[in-house]
Amino acid sequence: MLRQAIEALRTGDRAHARDLLTRLLKADQKNAECWVWLSAAVDSPKERLYCLQTALQLDPQNSAAKRGMILLGAMPPDDSVSPFPVNRPRRWEQQLAISPDAQDKLVGWANPLTRVFIILGITVVVLGLALGGYLLFPRNARPTIPVIPTPPPSATTSPTPTDTVPPSLRTATPTFNGPTPLWMFLDRTYTPTPLYVITTHPITSKSAFEAGLRFLAARDYKNALALFQQAEGLEPSAPDITYYIGEIYRAQGSYRAALDEYQQAIKKDANFAPAFLGRALANLALNPKADVSNDLNAAISLDSHYTDAYLERGMYQLSSDPTSAETDSNAAISNSPGSALAYLDLADAQLALSQNDAASLPRSTPTSLT
Repeated sequence: MLRQAIEALRTGDRAHARDLLTRLLKADQKNAECWVWLSAAVDSPKERLYCLQTALQLDPQNSAAKRGMILLGAMPPDDSVSPFPVNRPRRWEQQLAISPDAQDKLVGWANPLTRVFIILGITVVVLGLALGGYLLFPRNARPTIPVIPTPPPSATTSPTPTDTVPPSLRTATPTFNGPTPLWMFLDRTYTPTPLYVITTHPITSKSAFEAGLRFLAARDYKNALALFQQAEGLEPSAPDITYYIGEIYRAQGSYRAALDEYQQAIKKDANFAPAFLGRALANLALNPKADVSNDLNAAISLDSHYTDAYLERGMYQLSSDPTSAETDSNAAISNSPGSALAYLDLADAQLALSQNDAASLPRSTPTSLT
């Protein structure tokens, strides 16, 4: 696997090399050689420095790690550290290299020595002819060539086709003449709520975690689940990875499996607010009449700026307590003024309270909906 990773680096496939090296380090995190090679597969200088420092801690005499630290400016230059060895032919050397058998077969112009002698011979002949001409024709006897003045070029006019349309008369780009789209009434168009969990992860699990987020955003749940499970194996104590696995199961309709993942995330970190919200949503999916108020209250208690928790609690208590639903919707708007769902939930609460005029009137906020 290490040889495959090195070959992937040489061919420029850094993502594949990073995946192989990460798997190797999962099995043996004290392998200094793998850390050195991983420094060539990561993206940022900070990650490269971390890999090299780890390799140097595991093997203080590792010359490759020292050379990398020197190149990154993390260590002063050291003459005792030998330069990088070239233990394989470079590509341009392989392309230019000529085998001994082929050299023996070079004849005529293909032979470099023959070319040199031919060029020298032509040079000698040309110089000899020039010198002979100078001696045969003295300066006074050499014929002169009359200079014939060349008249300046006259201006010519090219007829312009009559069917050519001048630039000023060309048809302009057609404009849209229909009704103004509703989104143009907004100062800022609606964008989905950003991911709640923005955490840092070590180099061993970072690549798999970030790739899982990308696949999750694209609703490619199969690949997202595989990457998050890989990241969880590399970092088993991270609650956010387990939470996202639960989110995938809930999006696929596997509410029992999602509930197990949310509970595991809460065991890993009892202060992780999204896991409580996820557990409430999974229980509601299994039983729409379930009492999930404790989990919803816990999510908001742990994070008073958690917009999604306010929205879900407001929807949950809309039929039984529309006044509290209105309060939660206003709190969601206060935390996320750009959330269209918050305004929609507020309008539903106002309708439940028979405040029809307030529900239909446009808001004066920067992102008011008309």
